[in-house]
Amino acid sequence: MKVIDKNELGLITNSVRILFKALKYPTFMYVLSRVNDKYRSRGELNLEDIANKEYAANRILRIDIYILFWVLLEIFFIILISNACTMSNIFVYILVALSTIRLVEIFQVNINTMIFDNIQRKSEAVASKERMIVLAAINYIEALILFGIIYAANSNLLKSDTNQPIDGLYLSAMTQFTIGFGDVSPIGWLRGVVAIQGFYSSVFIILVFSRLLSMFSKITALYDETP
Repeated sequence: MKVIDKNELGLITNSVRILFKALKYPTFMYVLSRVNDKYRSRGELNLEDIANKEYAANRILRIDIYILFWVLLEIFFIILISNACTMSNIFVYILVALSTIRLVEIFQVNINTMIFDNIQRKSEAVASKERMIVLAAINYIEALILFGIIYAANSNLLKSDTNQPIDGLYLSAMTQFTIGFGDVSPIGWLRGVVAIQGFYSSVFIILVFSRLLSMFSKITALYDETP
């Protein structure tokens, strides 16, 4: 894999790289990485870490458990919101804050992993493209749930026939899959969140699709070389 020098990027691309590098600091994964180095991002790994198979396997297991924990927590939040008649403002703020931080974490991890981590690093050696695509797909579903939590926690800003908190998850699915029947619509500041989700999901699809194309091109090349 070619290691790109940051000086080759130009002003705009390098500024975006710095931005996404900074976005990892206010995340839960970054806090964990200060406690345990196995939670460090791929861009922070050194050659010794990459060569150590036991370290890599242990790191993969910990990250899988971390992702599973978030998936279960998100499902719990949806169940809690769906069965709650009313929620205090503090609880709503907590849900929105946790969901936002996790959304930022997911976004910056995928951008850095698929685009910027190969700059002056050889970090891709510790993660297969197949694993990265599977985790990106899980993150894509997580994003749908997390945006749904934000909508559901503020269901008073949703216009629908049923006026139920679960409408938030429905709106998130319709927005992320770019369907949008219009039977549930946001008002107020939630309209901005819907626009953000549309951009968020579009970038995700582009990243995963480009990774798939990269995999298929290499598979095709190997097939063509086979006698």
